[in-house]
Formats: sequence, C-alpha cells, structure tokens
Amino acid sequence: MWESAAIPVRPAAVLAAMLLLPAGAGAQAPAGHSGATEQALLERYCVTCHNDSLRTAGLSLEALDLGDLRANAETWEKVVLKLRAGMMPPAGRPRPDRETYDRLASFFETDLDRAAAADPDPGHSDALRRLTATEYGNDIRDLL
Repeated sequence: MWESAAIPVRPAAVLAAMLLLPAGAGAQAPAGHSGATEQALLERYCVTCHNDSLRTAGLSLEALDLGDLRANAETWEKVVLKLRAGMMPPAGRPRPDRETYDRLASFFETDLDRAAAADPDPGHSDALRRLTATEYGNDIRDLL
C-alpha cells in the first residue's frame, strides 16, 4: 500500500534550524503594555502631588517618560517600593484598588527588568591577582 517515504534529516540541519529560529518567533507583546493605561493611573493618583509645581517630597513625575524607564530607573524603583508597600497615595487621598496597585507595580518591574537585562551595567571589579611573598607573609602574620 503506502510505502514510508521518510525524508533523511541530518541532526546538524535540525540543530542549525533551532539555533537560527528566534526564541520568540510569533510571540507578540502583551496587550495593554503601551503605557497609556499606566500614564492615566499616574496622572490620577500620583501627579496631583508629585508635579513640577508642588514637587512633594522633592519628586516630580510629571516630566518622566514611561517609554524610557531606564533613564530614571532609580526613581521608578523607589516608586515601585512605595506602591508595593501601599504607602502611596497617602491616607486621605484617593487610592486605587489592590489589583490596580499590582498591575501598575508589575508594569514598572517588568519594564525595568527588561531594560536592565538589555543593557547590564555590572560596574567595575578589580581583576584578581596573586599576592607577593611579602604580602602573603604579612597576611599570615596578621591572621595568627
């Protein structure tokens, strides 16, 4: 009847195809991740106090760009800490529900992590070196 017509496939060809195919091929960015929703939340709950004219606690979120969180990563990290702790907005001011808090903090965390992974900055580290005989002798003397 039907004969098996197997096409010979070399393992090297399969491996090459797997390596050349991008890991996220076909994947799309999550919906609602444009920053428009988050910008509206900031305008509603944060910028009323943290604007250019009031600068409450010396912070203005009005001019900061949500499209480039890396430019002000230190400030946004502080914002995330305050959001996760539920410290902002302060008591007596309109506050979002817990789901909105989590969504906003997750937006910042995800984008900050993505920016840090794309351009890591490990800082400076001195190269390891061997001790000289004199340094070694001094270190042993200090330890004993």
